[in-house]
Amino acid sequence: VKMVGICNDTSPSEMPGVISTFVSEVTLSIRDSGARLHDVCFLLIRIWADQIVALNGNCDYYVKLLMEGMKSPSVHLVQCSIIALATVYVEHYAEISDVVAHNLITSVAQQIQRDEGPIRNSVFGFLKLALKVAVYHPPAKQALESCLPACMDGIVFWLNHEKEGLVRTKARVLVERAIKRFGYEKVLELTPESKKKFVRYVEKQREMASR
Repeated sequence: VKMVGICNDTSPSEMPGVISTFVSEVTLSIRDSGARLHDVCFLLIRIWADQIVALNGNCDYYVKLLMEGMKSPSVHLVQCSIIALATVYVEHYAEISDVVAHNLITSVAQQIQRDEGPIRNSVFGFLKLALKVAVYHPPAKQALESCLPACMDGIVFWLNHEKEGLVRTKARVLVERAIKRFGYEKVLELTPESKKKFVRYVEKQREMASR
Protein backbone atom coordinates (compact mmCIF):
# COMPACT_ATOMS: atom_id res chain seq x y z
CA VAL A 1 0.00 0.00 0.00
CA LYS A 2 2.91 2.36 0.80
CA MET A 3 4.33 1.62 -2.64
CA VAL A 4 1.07 2.75 -4.26
CA GLY A 5 1.40 5.98 -2.30
CA ILE A 6 5.01 6.40 -3.44
CA CYS A 7 3.92 5.96 -7.05
CA ASN A 8 1.26 8.64 -6.64
CA ASP A 9 3.75 11.06 -5.06
CA THR A 10 6.68 10.45 -7.43
CA SER A 11 7.19 12.79 -10.37
CA PRO A 12 6.75 11.20 -13.83
CA SER A 13 10.41 11.67 -14.74
CA GLU A 14 11.50 9.69 -11.65
CA MET A 15 9.10 6.77 -12.17
CA PRO A 16 11.36 4.60 -14.41
CA GLY A 17 13.98 4.55 -11.63
CA VAL A 18 11.40 3.62 -8.99
CA ILE A 19 9.94 0.89 -11.17
CA SER A 20 13.31 -0.65 -12.06
CA THR A 21 14.20 -0.76 -8.34
CA PHE A 22 11.08 -2.55 -7.15
CA VAL A 23 9.70 -4.40 -10.19
CA SER A 24 11.26 -7.79 -9.38
CA GLU A 25 10.04 -7.77 -5.78
CA VAL A 26 6.52 -6.71 -6.75
CA THR A 27 6.34 -9.18 -9.62
CA LEU A 28 7.45 -12.07 -7.43
CA SER A 29 4.82 -11.15 -4.82
CA ILE A 30 2.05 -11.84 -7.35
CA ARG A 31 2.12 -15.47 -6.23
CA ASP A 32 1.69 -14.57 -2.55
CA SER A 33 -1.14 -16.50 -0.95
CA GLY A 34 -2.44 -13.38 0.81
CA ALA A 35 -5.28 -11.95 -1.25
CA ARG A 36 -4.58 -8.35 -0.22
CA LEU A 37 -0.89 -8.41 -1.18
CA HIS A 38 -1.72 -10.28 -4.40
CA ASP A 39 -4.27 -7.62 -5.39
CA VAL A 40 -1.96 -4.71 -4.49
CA CYS A 41 0.86 -6.18 -6.58
CA PHE A 42 -1.39 -6.55 -9.61
CA LEU A 43 -2.57 -2.98 -9.05
CA LEU A 44 1.04 -1.77 -9.06
CA ILE A 45 1.81 -3.71 -12.25
CA ARG A 46 -1.09 -1.90 -13.92
CA ILE A 47 -0.32 1.52 -12.44
CA TRP A 48 3.30 1.32 -13.60
CA ALA A 49 2.23 0.36 -17.11
CA ASP A 50 -0.16 3.33 -17.24
CA GLN A 51 2.53 5.70 -15.97
CA ILE A 52 5.15 4.52 -18.46
CA VAL A 53 2.67 4.88 -21.34
CA ALA A 54 1.80 8.39 -20.15
CA LEU A 55 5.51 9.28 -19.93
CA ASN A 56 6.84 7.64 -23.11
CA GLY A 57 3.75 7.29 -25.32
CA ASN A 58 4.35 3.53 -25.46
CA CYS A 59 4.88 0.54 -23.15
CA ASP A 60 8.09 -0.82 -24.68
CA TYR A 61 10.40 0.12 -21.78
CA TYR A 62 8.13 -1.53 -19.23
CA VAL A 63 7.66 -4.71 -21.26
CA LYS A 64 11.43 -5.06 -21.69
CA LEU A 65 11.88 -4.54 -17.95
CA LEU A 66 9.39 -7.29 -17.12
CA MET A 67 10.97 -9.59 -19.71
CA GLU A 68 14.22 -9.44 -17.74
CA GLY A 69 12.46 -11.52 -15.10
CA MET A 70 12.29 -14.45 -17.53
CA LYS A 71 16.11 -14.67 -17.41
CA SER A 72 16.07 -15.36 -13.69
CA PRO A 73 17.11 -18.77 -12.29
CA SER A 74 14.09 -18.49 -10.00
CA VAL A 75 11.19 -20.56 -11.35
CA HIS A 76 8.68 -18.44 -9.46
CA LEU A 77 10.05 -15.14 -10.78
CA VAL A 78 9.89 -16.47 -14.36
CA GLN A 79 6.34 -17.67 -13.76
CA CYS A 80 5.23 -14.36 -12.21
CA SER A 81 6.98 -12.31 -14.90
CA ILE A 82 4.98 -14.12 -17.59
CA ILE A 83 1.76 -13.54 -15.66
CA ALA A 84 2.59 -9.84 -15.29
CA LEU A 85 3.48 -9.60 -18.99
CA ALA A 86 0.16 -11.18 -19.91
CA THR A 87 -1.66 -8.54 -17.86
CA VAL A 88 0.28 -5.69 -19.46
CA TYR A 89 -0.04 -7.13 -22.97
CA VAL A 90 -3.82 -7.47 -22.74
CA GLU A 91 -4.29 -3.93 -21.42
CA HIS A 92 -1.65 -2.13 -23.51
CA TYR A 93 -1.16 -4.13 -26.70
CA ALA A 94 -1.87 -1.01 -28.75
CA GLU A 95 1.05 0.78 -27.03
CA ILE A 96 3.61 -1.97 -27.67
CA SER A 97 5.68 -1.72 -30.86
CA ASP A 98 5.66 -4.58 -33.37
CA VAL A 99 9.32 -5.40 -32.71
CA VAL A 100 8.89 -5.58 -28.95
CA ALA A 101 5.63 -7.54 -29.30
CA HIS A 102 7.38 -10.06 -31.56
CA ASN A 103 10.27 -10.46 -29.10
CA LEU A 104 7.84 -10.78 -26.21
CA ILE A 105 5.66 -13.49 -27.74
CA THR A 106 8.65 -15.44 -29.07
CA SER A 107 10.45 -15.29 -25.71
CA VAL A 108 7.36 -16.41 -23.80
CA ALA A 109 6.62 -19.22 -26.26
CA GLN A 110 10.15 -20.55 -25.85
CA GLN A 111 9.60 -20.85 -22.10
CA ILE A 112 7.09 -23.64 -22.73
CA GLN A 113 10.06 -25.95 -23.27
CA ARG A 114 11.12 -25.55 -19.63
CA ASP A 115 10.77 -28.54 -17.32
CA GLU A 116 8.89 -26.64 -14.63
CA GLY A 117 5.11 -27.02 -14.65
CA PRO A 118 4.32 -23.56 -13.19
CA ILE A 119 6.21 -21.88 -16.03
CA ARG A 120 4.50 -23.95 -18.72
CA ASN A 121 1.10 -23.18 -17.22
CA SER A 122 1.81 -19.45 -17.20
CA VAL A 123 2.91 -19.67 -20.85
CA PHE A 124 -0.35 -21.43 -21.69
CA GLY A 125 -2.30 -18.60 -20.08
CA PHE A 126 -0.27 -15.94 -21.90
CA LEU A 127 -0.75 -17.55 -25.31
CA LYS A 128 -4.49 -17.94 -24.73
CA LEU A 129 -4.73 -14.21 -24.03
CA ALA A 130 -2.47 -13.31 -26.97
CA LEU A 131 -4.74 -15.29 -29.30
CA LYS A 132 -7.74 -13.46 -27.87
CA VAL A 133 -6.12 -10.03 -28.36
CA ALA A 134 -5.42 -10.98 -31.99
CA VAL A 135 -9.16 -10.85 -32.65
CA TYR A 136 -9.45 -7.16 -31.82
CA HIS A 137 -6.12 -5.67 -32.86
CA PRO A 138 -4.71 -6.39 -36.37
CA PRO A 139 -1.11 -5.40 -35.46
CA ALA A 140 -1.26 -7.80 -32.51
CA LYS A 141 -2.47 -10.52 -34.87
CA GLN A 142 0.43 -9.81 -37.24
CA ALA A 143 2.92 -9.93 -34.35
CA LEU A 144 1.48 -13.24 -33.17
CA GLU A 145 1.45 -14.68 -36.69
CA SER A 146 5.16 -13.93 -37.07
CA CYS A 147 5.72 -15.91 -33.86
CA LEU A 148 3.57 -18.90 -34.84
CA PRO A 149 6.58 -21.14 -35.60
CA ALA A 150 7.94 -20.60 -32.08
CA CYS A 151 4.48 -21.14 -30.59
CA MET A 152 3.90 -24.38 -32.51
CA ASP A 153 7.40 -25.61 -31.62
CA GLY A 154 6.56 -25.06 -27.96
CA ILE A 155 3.19 -26.81 -28.19
CA VAL A 156 4.72 -29.79 -30.01
CA PHE A 157 7.50 -29.98 -27.41
CA TRP A 158 4.82 -29.99 -24.74
CA LEU A 159 2.93 -32.83 -26.43
CA ASN A 160 6.12 -34.86 -26.86
CA HIS A 161 7.16 -34.61 -23.23
CA GLU A 162 3.86 -34.66 -21.36
CA LYS A 163 1.34 -37.47 -21.77
CA GLU A 164 -1.28 -36.33 -19.25
CA GLY A 165 -4.80 -35.76 -20.53
CA LEU A 166 -4.87 -32.23 -19.10
CA VAL A 167 -1.79 -31.27 -21.11
CA ARG A 168 -3.36 -32.52 -24.34
CA THR A 169 -6.53 -30.60 -23.51
CA LYS A 170 -4.58 -27.36 -23.02
CA ALA A 171 -2.62 -27.97 -26.22
CA ARG A 172 -5.87 -28.63 -28.08
CA VAL A 173 -7.32 -25.32 -26.86
CA LEU A 174 -4.26 -23.43 -28.13
CA VAL A 175 -4.27 -25.20 -31.50
CA GLU A 176 -8.00 -24.66 -31.89
CA ARG A 177 -7.68 -20.94 -31.22
CA ALA A 178 -4.70 -20.67 -33.56
CA ILE A 179 -6.75 -22.32 -36.32
CA LYS A 180 -9.58 -19.84 -35.73
CA ARG A 181 -7.22 -16.88 -35.97
CA PHE A 182 -4.88 -17.95 -38.77
CA GLY A 183 -6.56 -20.81 -40.60
CA TYR A 184 -6.14 -24.56 -40.58
CA GLU A 185 -3.69 -24.72 -43.49
CA LYS A 186 -1.36 -22.13 -41.94
CA VAL A 187 -1.22 -23.94 -38.59
CA LEU A 188 -0.80 -27.33 -40.25
CA GLU A 189 2.06 -25.99 -42.37
CA LEU A 190 3.94 -24.84 -39.26
CA THR A 191 3.45 -28.11 -37.39
CA PRO A 192 6.15 -30.83 -37.55
CA GLU A 193 5.11 -33.92 -39.47
CA SER A 194 5.00 -36.03 -36.32
CA LYS A 195 2.24 -33.86 -34.84
CA LYS A 196 0.19 -33.00 -37.93
CA LYS A 197 -2.15 -35.82 -36.96
CA PHE A 198 -2.99 -33.94 -33.76
CA VAL A 199 -3.78 -30.73 -35.68
CA ARG A 200 -5.99 -32.69 -38.11
CA TYR A 201 -7.80 -34.21 -35.14
CA VAL A 202 -8.44 -30.75 -33.64
CA GLU A 203 -9.76 -29.46 -36.97
CA LYS A 204 -12.02 -32.49 -37.35
CA GLN A 205 -13.45 -31.89 -33.89
CA ARG A 206 -14.07 -28.23 -34.77
CA GLU A 207 -15.91 -29.20 -37.94
CA MET A 208 -18.07 -31.72 -36.09
CA ALA A 209 -18.94 -29.15 -33.41
CA SER A 210 -20.01 -26.59 -36.02
CA ARG A 211 -22.49 -28.95 -37.68
